[in-house]
Amino acid sequence: MSNEEDRNLSRRKFVSLMGVAGLAAAGLGVAASTLQPRTAEASIGNAVERIADIATLRATGGEYDGQLIEVVSYYNTWATDPRGPVGGGCFIWSSASTIADNGGTVFKVTGITTGRWIRQNVVCVTPEMFGSVCGGADDTQVFVQMFAAALPVELGPYTYIVAPKAPAGEHQDSNHRGSLFKPKCSVRGVPGKTVLQYFTPGTDLQGYFLALRDVVGITIEGIHFYGGDGGIIIDPLQDHSVSDISIINCKFESQDDIAICCGRQIALDVNSKKNNKIKIRGCTFKTIGGHAVVVTNARDAIVTGNFFDGVWAGEGINAGGFCIDVSQGVRGCVVSNNVARNSTYFIKTESYTVTNSTDDACLTTDVVIANNECIDMLPVYQSGSYVNGFAILINSRSGNVIIEGNRLTYNKGNGIYIYSSSASDGAVQVRGNLIVQTDAGNYPSSGIYCSPDSSKRAILQGNTVHGFYNGIVCDSGKMIVNNNDVIATKSAIAVWGSTEILIEGNDLSGETGVVFANATTQFYKRVRFCHNRVKATTGSCLDLSYASNPIGCMIQGNVLEKTGDNSNPALYANGVESAVISGNVFHVPSRTSKALGLFLTTQTSILRDNLTNGIHQIVATDLHTLQEGNLTEVSNI
Repeated sequence: MSNEEDRNLSRRKFVSLMGVAGLAAAGLGVAASTLQPRTAEASIGNAVERIADIATLRATGGEYDGQLIEVVSYYNTWATDPRGPVGGGCFIWSSASTIADNGGTVFKVTGITTGRWIRQNVVCVTPEMFGSVCGGADDTQVFVQMFAAALPVELGPYTYIVAPKAPAGEHQDSNHRGSLFKPKCSVRGVPGKTVLQYFTPGTDLQGYFLALRDVVGITIEGIHFYGGDGGIIIDPLQDHSVSDISIINCKFESQDDIAICCGRQIALDVNSKKNNKIKIRGCTFKTIGGHAVVVTNARDAIVTGNFFDGVWAGEGINAGGFCIDVSQGVRGCVVSNNVARNSTYFIKTESYTVTNSTDDACLTTDVVIANNECIDMLPVYQSGSYVNGFAILINSRSGNVIIEGNRLTYNKGNGIYIYSSSASDGAVQVRGNLIVQTDAGNYPSSGIYCSPDSSKRAILQGNTVHGFYNGIVCDSGKMIVNNNDVIATKSAIAVWGSTEILIEGNDLSGETGVVFANATTQFYKRVRFCHNRVKATTGSCLDLSYASNPIGCMIQGNVLEKTGDNSNPALYANGVESAVISGNVFHVPSRTSKALGLFLTTQTSILRDNLTNGIHQIVATDLHTLQEGNLTEVSNI
């Protein structure tokens, strides 16, 4: 072995034993925290030069391939910068490189065509690496260059001022969907400290902070988005090309339009593409001018654990964006454990037929809305009166929706409002919700308004509904209403257009207990009203007086208590046909009060084993009607 080979071997062994930190400790002029040499020999044979800033780096040509230079800070003004020295690092000279200067990880030397300074060991980038100045200056181009590097981004605990207005071709007046910033990897900030602020907050600037296009498996986390038109838009250019996206622990404040838009709305863009597995978790939304979260044309989206405060709780005809809007074309969405306050509308699902799109493409289905809470919700006030506000709205063509375990408190608004203007392909279940109106007044609000246009029965089960003008309104379709606790100022349950309905095991209280209000002849068929406890003040406990000749009613095993003494009987009907009224207990104010009042001819029916402390007034029955075992003026009921 030659002396030269022996020396090289000894140096390699020495470096392997000492390491970079050991060399620094030995006083050999190596910065352990920044030096990442290409070879051990280069670090030993050549001292690492330290220069002040990137401007100096751009003026310094490399002396040999593999030369290392340590840059203290991006700018030489770091001594007066509250951030201290930032954006520097270790660079290596690549003498044959012609890569474009990107202002952050690759730098060209002035006057030299071939050769570049390359930032070493870059696994993520920061705005400081690209020359962010913070302190009120516009960092837009810094962020454009940073995102173009297509590496994970880490934002510091600073406020960055940007204006990523949608480029030409990406902006539409009806659907602001673009941004200059298009990250390809995860973007993380320091929770509670990192702020992205629009250059002129609070104006219509026609763009989002971030547009996610054709990216998979990235996370946006710990960033406060302030001002501008929108926060983040998920905008796939091909079906399923945006997937597995997590937006976690971010804050969205003072956006004019939509804070998070998860997909393009089919109604606004027939070229809308599908997105997959978007998770929006642990975020805060404050003072949003339109919707806070829109989920559209999505598969398996999750919106959970978010907080909404002041989502367009204003006045006027345009008041009222939703905290969460699950819109057209969604398949499989979970909305859970979210909290809203001081807002107008909480949660909506909807879909409707769109020109040039199939009904199936537009249908929103398989949505679970569970364990959410809204408090101190504000009404919509227009032209001197209140208009419909909703905690949860299930709009037209929403199929297979479960609403369960939510706690909804509203002021002059509706709790859960289920409405369909066209055929729905699914069923709605509303179970175990607490729905409270804090100030109903004479505003005709409903705790649950249900009008599903479906061949499947809607199920309203185990809900507590207090303080609304009408507790539950059954407007159309087939329905099961069971085991609910309802206290209303007007009617506990109002049945308007539901032809086949089962009302069973409920505890109901109101001015009127239950009223069937459609006057169409023989409109109500096969009504089942069983095992309910009903208390009414001035109206009837069960009022069929508006219904003209209902057919096939079964009224069985109920306890009906009327507290006000007037001409309204506890059970009031104008003629029934093929009815069974049996095993009911009627409690009325006095022995002369009417308990069962049938004021037109009762046909082909059974009146059996009913018990009251008052009287029955049955005007006429046909020969096919059976009366037996009914007891009146019974004491101690």
